[in-house]
Amino acid sequence: LANEPEVSGHLRRHFANVYWGFGDSKAAIALYRQSMADFERLYGRANIWTESARQTMCWTLIKVDSVDETIAQSRIGADMARKIEGEQSVLLARYLDLLGSSYWMKAELDSAEQYATEACAMFKQLTGSVPNDIQNDLTLVWRSKGKFEEAEKSFRQLYENNRIAVGEFH
Repeated sequence: LANEPEVSGHLRRHFANVYWGFGDSKAAIALYRQSMADFERLYGRANIWTESARQTMCWTLIKVDSVDETIAQSRIGADMARKIEGEQSVLLARYLDLLGSSYWMKAELDSAEQYATEACAMFKQLTGSVPNDIQNDLTLVWRSKGKFEEAEKSFRQLYENNRIAVGEFH
């Protein structure tokens, strides 16, 4: 598929997801990188497909404790998201959440709270609500910072959201 970077990019991203599902994070990360390169070659540096692959790669990196690389890639991604979609977008909000989660893992809680709060606010402004996974990330930061009242209220809301969505015995 050397002459078909779009097809190659999508296939590599798909196979990266499959490898991640099988627990082979090393192969998954390599395929995400190749997918990004395919999309960059076809569309240039700032494009939605490259950023989609980068963002998924970042979630893989953070799960294997490559936090510093997650931060570096998320900063690049956030800059690209701003170029592609402006100062307010779901893509940018997801990168801000990645940064918040990364700083939480590094126990840099003030930075974690700043990014997670910004991600929640952006989602609220753009969509009218905050996805549970994004709200959960901010809630974990609050718990870590000893903001137990805010954390408890948020955990209770997340529980209720999930109970309504998937039932009590999920």
